Amino acid sequence: VGGDNISGWPEAPSSQFFNGQIDETAVYDKALTPEQVNSHYQLATNPAPADTIVKVTASEDAYANAGAPSTNYGSSSSLAVRGTSAYESYLRFT
Repeated sequence: VGGDNISGWPEAPSSQFFNGQIDETAVYDKALTPEQVNSHYQLATNPAPADTIVKVTASEDAYANAGAPSTNYGSSSSLAVRGTSAYESYLRFT
């Protein structure tokens, strides 16, 4: 961030390096329209709709795999999501 000479500014900082934090950056291959900028702003500032949150209760005693129910005698109560590196015990949701 930067690349300009700020030595002539009133109350210029003592360093020309950026001293701060940057959050939620994005790089595009073209200029965004005002509508796209507004859409991004609205998505970042408005909370998600309540219906996108699901509360589940995990039970580590049984699972269904390819339609074949079985018993899992493990003690893990972690949720497994296929396609990730963190694949653990199957769970039943009640």
